[in-house]
Amino acid sequence: MKIVIYASFNQPYQDELYELIASKHQLLVVFLSNQRDGNVETHNYEKQFISTNNDYKFNGRTAPKANAFSAFKRSLHDVDLIIIHGWKGSYWLSLIFLHILSGKRFWFFNDLSSPGKRSSNFRGVLNILKKHIIGRADGVIAASLEGLKYNRDIGAKKLILCNWRYLHLRKYIDLTANKKSRLIHQEKLRYRFYGRFDIVKGLCRIKSLCKELDLTVNCHGMPGSYKTFDKRMLDCGPFEMRHVLSDVNISTVVFLPSLYEPLGLIALELMLSNYTIVLSEEIIAIDQTLLDGVTVFRSDFTTEKIAALLVQIEARTPEEITIALTNRKQNIQKLVEKAENEDLIEDMINA
Repeated sequence: MKIVIYASFNQPYQDELYELIASKHQLLVVFLSNQRDGNVETHNYEKQFISTNNDYKFNGRTAPKANAFSAFKRSLHDVDLIIIHGWKGSYWLSLIFLHILSGKRFWFFNDLSSPGKRSSNFRGVLNILKKHIIGRADGVIAASLEGLKYNRDIGAKKLILCNWRYLHLRKYIDLTANKKSRLIHQEKLRYRFYGRFDIVKGLCRIKSLCKELDLTVNCHGMPGSYKTFDKRMLDCGPFEMRHVLSDVNISTVVFLPSLYEPLGLIALELMLSNYTIVLSEEIIAIDQTLLDGVTVFRSDFTTEKIAALLVQIEARTPEEITIALTNRKQNIQKLVEKAENEDLIEDMINA
């Protein structure tokens, strides 16, 4: 089948999904933004770049100038399926309405689970537009069970669940396959945070814990909207996940206190570590098989709940931890294999 995906912008974690589709179908990916995260390598599908920024480069090649009308010409060719992925940028809105006005049918890939607290972009007129778009699409591809519910509630005609998030973990599985835990219970627990330094990541919750429970938390991530660090809540700068996963000390507790998190990619990556992970209740796109209550916990991040949870963590036995870590990694492997065996395009045709 001939498929076109219009992607709002190029994120490394999308590449595995596009590569899987391209292995089974003829795929063209058209990017609609000059934003890019990381140095993504080209794979076995054509990439056409649509951008107004001459400085945007991909593998050393400057992207051509173009606009939504240039991108739309792709849809006028002999194409079997059109997928529009993501909300970001100005061109995606023009492109969608060109499809609606021309009567061209398309599916919408909506990674988000709710309008939530992510940004002001989900309020007012734009939120109404998004509901209209979802209602006019042939169907919506959601990335989580919560995403299915959200899109159903706002009028999606057809819905498909695509577990593409787990494809992103393949590159880390071999790295961590033979790691063994150092179960040092005499050692005092260490506390960390991984993620972008944005207010929506819940860093204010960590600030409160540091003050009220006398904790020191090392925060690792890229700069963002949150700036208030001090001697107990340390800004340790950016991190490389491969280096993080090479640390095998079970005594490290990672706080992930996000106020809104539709995908939970950092949380899933950390599942391949030997760390103990405490997730906020707002990190919703995590499979229930991974919430073992021994090495992975949910919390509302109130001081009382976290204090009780830390006591519970310190009381674990080495045998409990070993079994839970083994099961956690086996469950991750099963979820990755399930995602690899899915055929998103076939599911769309049969929906």
